[in-house]
Amino acid sequence: MTQLIFTPRLAPYGSHVVYRLHRIDRMTEKNYDNLWIVSTDGGQLRQFTHGDQSDSQPCWSPNGE
Repeated sequence: MTQLIFTPRLAPYGSHVVYRLHRIDRMTEKNYDNLWIVSTDGGQLRQFTHGDQSDSQPCWSPNGE
């Protein structure tokens, strides 16, 4: 499976980054995108959305939520 990172967005206070992880299933040639979050201090990655769909254009609210 091929995976690529797209559309990284830094939280307003700089504490986290949300990005879209694009994956291609080589067997079916289908494309999927899920959102992931990581803290900028090198913390643990956290998958924010799950499933075989295409989530896109992550963004933060002005207060960082």
